[in-house]
Amino acid sequence: MYINTFKYKPEDVSCVLCTEYVKKLGCTALSCPCLAERVEAGTVGYAEAVAELFPYRPRLTARIMRLAESFPGTMWQDDAHRKRMETLRLLLGCRKERDTPEFFAALYLLTSNKELADRTFNCFFRGGIDFRYARRRGISSHDYTLLMAAKSLYCHTAEVTQGDLAEPQIIPDEAFRLLINALLIARFGLDALKITARRGQREYTLRRLIRREAGGNAPSAGLLFPSEGRGTPWQDFAWRRTTITRSCPITTCGTPA
Repeated sequence: MYINTFKYKPEDVSCVLCTEYVKKLGCTALSCPCLAERVEAGTVGYAEAVAELFPYRPRLTARIMRLAESFPGTMWQDDAHRKRMETLRLLLGCRKERDTPEFFAALYLLTSNKELADRTFNCFFRGGIDFRYARRRGISSHDYTLLMAAKSLYCHTAEVTQGDLAEPQIIPDEAFRLLINALLIARFGLDALKITARRGQREYTLRRLIRREAGGNAPSAGLLFPSEGRGTPWQDFAWRRTTITRSCPITTCGTPA
């Protein structure tokens, strides 16, 4: 049996090696075709990563841009958050069929503070997460938002939708930041936790401007929440290179068929 241990390094994903790179213009792609590899190599900044999550929507995009500007340099809430998540991972062990990006995204949210971690500890078992065992009596609105967001990501339900993300009254700034970080983990896996810089090697604002001028028709990645009448998020909105002639299929979110 051969175990692949190759990991991308910054020199492997230099933009000058890409076919989309033009010497006098720089990168000419609307969406980086090597984004996942660059995240693994640690050359993607937080601003670029979050810009790749959603197509252009005025209210939501403005909130995401403000979030990127205030990036504290780490994806963790604090050092205790990191220790709680790593400890629970050790207790659960490794299971290939369970350890999906969505599982780690939910784990990230549910260990973000001690109160929520205690309330949801019984939800975890070796096969995954069963949210029926969460203790909800007396839970704070902040923790309840994170609990429902974790359930949406892991179970592909619609407790939290794209419209909710644009409303600070529904999802306050602190919960919004944790949820966006969880979406990055669901999109890129645990490699997303390597992001420590606000800006990486590649500028994202020009692509966002081009995308806006194109009428929002060139999203590079869709939401990880399901849309009405469609299948799972990874089936419907998996990252792919699209042309600006293809309109964005995401308008509202609901329960999958």
